[in-house]
Amino acid sequence: MAQSGEWVVGNHQLRFESPDILWTRVRGWITAEDAPRWVDILREVTSRGPVYCVVEMVPMEGFPYPRLSQEARQYLARNSSSDWFRGMVYVGGGLLQKITAKGVTMAMLLSGKKRFDVEFVDSVEAARKWIDRNRATPPR
Repeated sequence: MAQSGEWVVGNHQLRFESPDILWTRVRGWITAEDAPRWVDILREVTSRGPVYCVVEMVPMEGFPYPRLSQEARQYLARNSSSDWFRGMVYVGGGLLQKITAKGVTMAMLLSGKKRFDVEFVDSVEAARKWIDRNRATPPR
């Protein structure tokens, strides 16, 4: 796995921070066209082991919070695995985004052997602190 990497998919930015954090900034819709690229990036960054994935949901003018199209949601649920993650941290978002995030996470948990923790926080700093605490906790 590369020490670091950066990608742009549609309106969204993804950045890998060694050793094991994938930072994502999601703006607007994640579309059916975006979903395969997201999965490719996830496969690449998890090729040497599971990562923490931080999803920062960034409001846009006239578009308060990101959304996941039904087709993208189905593609991500079918083509990703819980084995890829040490944890998922969602930053920001409204009720709809939190419900959608939980649904996609549940689908991933059914697709793999490994379980991981999911957390919702209000800031990137809180996400980093949660990851630090989670790393210090022995696996279940």
